[in-house]
Amino acid sequence: MDVVLVALAGSATALATGLGALPVSRLGTRAEQLRPALWGLTVGLMTVASIVGLLLPALEEGSTGSVAAGLATGIVFLLVSRRLVKGRDVHVGRLRGAGVRRSVLVFAVLLVHSLPEGFAIGTAYASDTAGLGLFVILAIALQNVPEGTSVAIPMDAAGFSPRQQFWARSLPVSRSRLVR
Repeated sequence: MDVVLVALAGSATALATGLGALPVSRLGTRAEQLRPALWGLTVGLMTVASIVGLLLPALEEGSTGSVAAGLATGIVFLLVSRRLVKGRDVHVGRLRGAGVRRSVLVFAVLLVHSLPEGFAIGTAYASDTAGLGLFVILAIALQNVPEGTSVAIPMDAAGFSPRQQFWARSLPVSRSRLVR
């Protein structure tokens, strides 16, 4: 029963990510005009969440050196990921080009980012601390909404349908089908 509850909780955070794609798909042609504002909003929300929710607690619990090493590893991962897709003919179905490359890059980085979220959910539910599981689920779900927007923006620009934008961020099965 506990495993089912944790799986359902994790699915809820994934669907919250899909909700972030809805504003982009519902704006229709206005999404293109509002793209800079949407990028700014998602970057702002995710930066504050990263600093307040991750970086500052890491500095309180660990050494500056270990936090700096983790931060540097993340930066290297992003740079290497970007280099791997740069100049390649990345295509998804009939869609191709720089917009698809950007979509795949953002999607892949956030897909890798989802793995520790799953660990956090499982660890929180296994903890003896009352209410920690629910707190972690809500915190991740709230952070996942702008994350979904950040994936939907380049997907919209590259020509992906609203349905693809939503499900690409919501279900792991759809994620593997989207990027081939």
